[in-house]
Amino acid sequence: MKRTVKTPFARLGLARLASDHWTALTLTFLLLPSVLPAQTLEHRYSFVSDASDSVGGSAWKGTIVPPGNVSGSAAIIDNGLSLPGGGGGGYSGYVSLPSGILVGDASITVECWVTQNAGNEWGTIWDFGNNGNVNFELCPDPGRNNSDLLAAFTPNGGENDLDTPISFPDGAEQYVAVTYNNPTLTANLFYGGVLEGTLTLPNATYSP
Repeated sequence: MKRTVKTPFARLGLARLASDHWTALTLTFLLLPSVLPAQTLEHRYSFVSDASDSVGGSAWKGTIVPPGNVSGSAAIIDNGLSLPGGGGGGYSGYVSLPSGILVGDASITVECWVTQNAGNEWGTIWDFGNNGNVNFELCPDPGRNNSDLLAAFTPNGGENDLDTPISFPDGAEQYVAVTYNNPTLTANLFYGGVLEGTLTLPNATYSP
């Protein structure tokens, strides 16, 4: 799958990928509702046996979505997440998370442990949104920024990218965390625990 611009897609979830590019994905959410003084772990998806949320409970269980036009080739959950390619609509298999999972939170941290088997331009590790004009994503191989890792904030068009100098590697598990601080409008991206990029967003509408 190669394209030079993002294509709209209507779902809330993670890992828009192709050709079995990702395994061993763990995703956690540290959310900061405005009434709390400190971050609270709200959701955790380890994908060891399914797409259950071990912190948020059954109401936030994810759904494994198979490729759009490949019969019998669903996303596979078995000691990590593996997504076969061949789907239509610009994605292969993926995990869809319940609608509204980010709603009502002022500041947020999304962290993941992920192994990339092979780079795939515009494939995303996670992406939350309604379509290509309203989304919040982590993209390890974009068609810009020298193909280096970035996080995109797009509240209603007007995308702002948090760029990094990281060329995302193949074949080794990586830790990536993206934070957003609503009072300061500041987004940070940590790779392997090291701050690799920061961005001040125009206003609070960019809050995920």
